[in-house]
Amino acid sequence: MATKLTSVKKMYLVNFFISISLYFPVEVAYLNSLGFSSMQITVINLCLPLFIGILEIPTGHLGDLISRKKVMLYSILAFVISLLILIIFRNFYMILIAYFLEGLGWSLASGNNESLLKDIVNADVNKFNKSLSKFYEFSFLATLTSSILLVIITTFYGENYTLLLIVTFIIRLFALVMGLMIKGTSTNRKESMSNTLTIGNALKAFLQSSETISIGIYEGIGRFQFFFPTIYQIILLLNGFPLNYIVYINFGYVVFQFLVQRYSQHIIKCFKRRSLLVILPILQSLLMLSLFSKNIIIIAISIIIIYMCIPLKTQIDSVKNLV
Repeated sequence: MATKLTSVKKMYLVNFFISISLYFPVEVAYLNSLGFSSMQITVINLCLPLFIGILEIPTGHLGDLISRKKVMLYSILAFVISLLILIIFRNFYMILIAYFLEGLGWSLASGNNESLLKDIVNADVNKFNKSLSKFYEFSFLATLTSSILLVIITTFYGENYTLLLIVTFIIRLFALVMGLMIKGTSTNRKESMSNTLTIGNALKAFLQSSETISIGIYEGIGRFQFFFPTIYQIILLLNGFPLNYIVYINFGYVVFQFLVQRYSQHIIKCFKRRSLLVILPILQSLLMLSLFSKNIIIIAISIIIIYMCIPLKTQIDSVKNLV
């Protein structure tokens, strides 16, 4: 049946399968169960965005130089091997290697998969934009599916982290199979090399505008919100709250994030964009103080609202949207 799918739909499914993870929403609880200290857990969690950022630099043009399909397959292989290491090994350094491979996978996938989709669509801008929108929609469906599966598995099987890793591993194998079935596109190496923008020229273009510098700093600081799960999960575990609480909170903010994302343009129209740029991070910061509370309901509501702010910030922190 999969052979009857178009390459575009196969790309949607690849994105869906690689975006599913039953491990990362509860990674802190898992690492804590292995006896790692809070410092070790923090180091491991900080390493993933660090690896993604560092590895993004040399992988940016690989899709143009070799083949976008090959780069996509390499990224999926990195994901699969990373999960295999997590399933087999339990020591700190092997887990760091697994996180390195996870970061490598996302660095290879970033930009490349969207470019491969564009090559496959090979149509006008409007048609590509619709395909890209559907492509990202499958990312959300993967997050929602992960949350639902996580609730079901932890409800019936408890804190069975190995099962969560194995299920995620199998799902990402589906991504590999689906990726192999996509028809690749050829690249013109000489043309790609001539169109490559040097780091120096890119930096010069970025520094020419004070507005782009401000937005870059704003966006960079905003990335700390993605480290927030590590903080609140550690605090909940130290306060004796069970894993199910973390799972239910994760499910809650995924659902509400979707609702905010769906109606984001309507919400933004009710406020001035520049006002939201200031209000949203202040609101997130104040709500983080709820972690000092012992009331799980207050904590859960605060966490959900913090994550509801993220789609709005994503929509408005570009230059063209500030006017």
